[in-house]
Amino acid sequence: MNKRLLSNFAQTVLFSLLITPVSTAQMKTQIHLGLNQTTFSGESNSDFSAATRFSGGAGVAFTVSGGLFIQPEVVYTVQGASAKGSISVVGVEADVPVLARFTITYVEFPLLLGYRFGGVSMRPRIYAGPYLAYKLKARITFEAQAGGPMFTETDDSVVDWDSGIILGAAMHFPFGDEEFAIGARASFGLAEVTQSTNGEELEQSLSNRSAGIYAAILF
Repeated sequence: MNKRLLSNFAQTVLFSLLITPVSTAQMKTQIHLGLNQTTFSGESNSDFSAATRFSGGAGVAFTVSGGLFIQPEVVYTVQGASAKGSISVVGVEADVPVLARFTITYVEFPLLLGYRFGGVSMRPRIYAGPYLAYKLKARITFEAQAGGPMFTETDDSVVDWDSGIILGAAMHFPFGDEEFAIGARASFGLAEVTQSTNGEELEQSLSNRSAGIYAAILF
């Protein structure tokens, strides 16, 4: 991970919070849960297919002026994909066709800038911003395509940090004394997910991609 990039990101978050009014009338805490379709993009010999993953987290929206807001978040998210291939098995002459499932869990730190449109019953929002994500765990699960036992191993090739941008939109509704929201967001990784573990040049260059929906409550 580029330490300068991480430092600049942290300074941006701190500066944004310092210049933002923090009265309770101008801030909203959001808790959300969602489902994503995730995959890898880039150059690879494998044909990846999307996998269904979940995410959940919390953020605080600080009103800057009018409908403009800044929303830092902390999110637990799962990325990954599936791919068909084959592996060699001791005692078996031919390679065994398998389905490989790649699962990477992250704690993600988005910093979103958005705009809240006015409305009485429905209040749409749009937002975008960068994120940094720290890897918690990476693993690969193999299962024979013909059926049978599965086995899982740690994927040491996945790097510790990811970064990218998030785009999203949501519709907010009154919900008693609180506020309810349904939204959609997509994330586009800008960093390579994997690195060589044996000093050889990698034959692939992969980055995370995801798109999904979520529900949230604000108070």
